[in-house]
Amino acid sequence: MTVAVRGYRSVRAVRRAGDKLLRRALLAQAHTTALRIRAFTDDAANTPHQLTTGSRRALADLTALRTRWQRATHAPATPRSPAVPRAGPRLRATAASPATRVSR
Repeated sequence: MTVAVRGYRSVRAVRRAGDKLLRRALLAQAHTTALRIRAFTDDAANTPHQLTTGSRRALADLTALRTRWQRATHAPATPRSPAVPRAGPRLRATAASPATRVSR
């Protein structure tokens, strides 16, 4: 079966092109992230806290793209079954009589 999608001959070719595009985007983002982290480490005015915070922010962008790639290329996870109801606290067999209550 031949499918014409903007110059591609098959669905497989479209998927391959999509994978290649995502891979390039991931590598470009990894390179940009590395440059940002290197800029933080090269600046002597940055404190360790600033270095950590800046690096984590740079890595967050990379993680977002990696997550998009994984969701696009992997099958969706199977849905979880509904939670089983848990047992609640035990109820007393008889209610306390009014004479045993403490009143102030």
